[in-house]
Amino acid sequence: MRSDCDHRVWKIRLSESASFSVQPEKTLMSLKKWWPWTLSRASDGKIIITTLTDKVYFWSPDPHAIETVTLPLSVCSAQHIIELSGQLYLICSRLCEPKVCQLVREGNKMNFVENSSSLDVQHPRHFAKLPDGRIVVPDHINNSVLVVENDLNSCKTLLCHGNNGRKRPCRVAYDGSSHQLLVAFHHSAGLYSLNDSFLQVQH
Repeated sequence: MRSDCDHRVWKIRLSESASFSVQPEKTLMSLKKWWPWTLSRASDGKIIITTLTDKVYFWSPDPHAIETVTLPLSVCSAQHIIELSGQLYLICSRLCEPKVCQLVREGNKMNFVENSSSLDVQHPRHFAKLPDGRIVVPDHINNSVLVVENDLNSCKTLLCHGNNGRKRPCRVAYDGSSHQLLVAFHHSAGLYSLNDSFLQVQH
C-alpha cells in the first residue's frame, strides 16, 4: 500500500487468520519527498512504484534493494506502469500524448519504443493485465472501463456507467485464481467475473 502524502509505502503482512492485529510496517521513508502513486509487480518479484515525479522505482522488499529509473522528459504526471515482458513496459499518464504507450528500460532510464503502437485513451488511471495479454484500463472521466488489445491498436468497452459500471473508475486488479476483476470507482467498488462470454456481474 502506498501513501503519497507522507511519502512512504506501507507493507502489510496478510494471513489466512481473520485477525487484523498485525501492524503495518512503514518502508522507504529514506527517499524523503518522492510522491509514490501506484504499485505493480514485475516478473522477477520486484515492486514497480510509479511516482508523480520523473522517477520510477524498482523495489525488492526482501532483501531490501531499490533501483531508480528516470522517465522520458515528455512524460508528465505518470499514473501507472506495468511490465509487459522483459524490459518492455506500458505507461499511462495524464498530460502527455499519447496517454497510453510503451517504454523500454535501458539501464537507469526508460525510453519510448520506436515505431510502437499507442492508444489515446482520454483519461487513463491504471492497468490490469489479463492472462491473454490484453490490458484493462479505467477511463476515469469518461466513466468507462476498457479492454485494450495487446498490440495497442484497438480497444472495446468492458463497463460503462449505466451498463454494469459506475462513475469515475480509477483502479483495477485482476485475480487469476478466481477470474475476477476488481474495479474501484469513486466512493465504491465492483467485483466482476470474466468468463467465456467475457463478463458476468457478481451480485
